[in-house]
Amino acid sequence: LREQLPMPAAQDALNDIATLLELTAATSAGSRLRITPALARGLSYYTGPIFEVISDDFSGSLGGGGRYDNLVGMFSGKQVPAIGFSLGLERILMLMEEAAMFPDLQMGAKVMICTLTDTPLTPVVGLANRLRQAGVMVEIYPEPARLGRQLQTADSMHIPYALIVGPDEVSQQQYPLKDLASGEQQTLDEAGLITALR
Repeated sequence: LREQLPMPAAQDALNDIATLLELTAATSAGSRLRITPALARGLSYYTGPIFEVISDDFSGSLGGGGRYDNLVGMFSGKQVPAIGFSLGLERILMLMEEAAMFPDLQMGAKVMICTLTDTPLTPVVGLANRLRQAGVMVEIYPEPARLGRQLQTADSMHIPYALIVGPDEVSQQQYPLKDLASGEQQTLDEAGLITALR
């Protein structure tokens, strides 16, 4: 392309593209990028590289955008270099549905975290996040309430387990896990919770 496009503006554009390729080579996107010199987009405000998102399973694009240095200035009076893109949400959702990427919407949480008085919220949210990352669907009771009420709510939502967390549990990192159907309760560390709830 450099030999075919000797004009200074074209050489500058090719330098920009080379820089983009170099930067993205260190990411998971690098191996998925393809340079298409004939690519064109319908809007005239682009001033730099343009791109489209495509899939082998779909004939059109799933999204696209590019660099525009003058668009913001048209409305604000101040030049702001920017890049933007749009996504074809309906197309993406259709592909995701065909690939069975959505979980069963009938499946609710596996455990509700019930908190005791004076329980610090940050460790509770962190615990819930780590359980979710391990594949456990978690609800946190959303407001201060008596433990009995929290357990009743979990049961009414057909959540099979309640994880009872108070200040002592946070400090000791040992958590009572209650089976709401049988009433049985066991105290587990975080690894034990993940094993029991998967």
